Amino acid sequence: MFYYANSRYRVNNYCCKITTRNQAVFDIYSSTYEGFANFLDQAETYTPFVKELVQKAKSANPNCEIRTGQTSLTYYGNILFVVVAVIFLLLIFSFLPGNYSKLYFFIKLVAIAYLGFYLVKSIRVNKPSQLTGTEIPDNVLPKLSNQKK
Repeated sequence: MFYYANSRYRVNNYCCKITTRNQAVFDIYSSTYEGFANFLDQAETYTPFVKELVQKAKSANPNCEIRTGQTSLTYYGNILFVVVAVIFLLLIFSFLPGNYSKLYFFIKLVAIAYLGFYLVKSIRVNKPSQLTGTEIPDNVLPKLSNQKK
């Protein structure tokens, strides 16, 4: 189970990835595509379904591995990519002409700070871990409408 970063139109976006013994993969998303720039948030049905799926999978096979977050390679690779991209952006803006550099640098810092919120959430939610019981931490499930307030 992991979190996909929000886009302008697709928010509260989580995925439950099921991998069977024969390596078949099934993805269950908390939002579905309705049409151009239109995604339906299905957290109200997704969350109870995933909780029940974990309960039933663990009761049917106690040795079943349930992992949250991304794979370690993906997780740390994404962090490295973001760090390199931010350093690259800062270097580019440091070489702009003097009268433009301060304004653009400020604009980029505001954009980085705004997107930093989603980055922090993604880093926190997608950290690789393994569930030992059947209780799924709230931070790896989408927020329900009564929790968003």
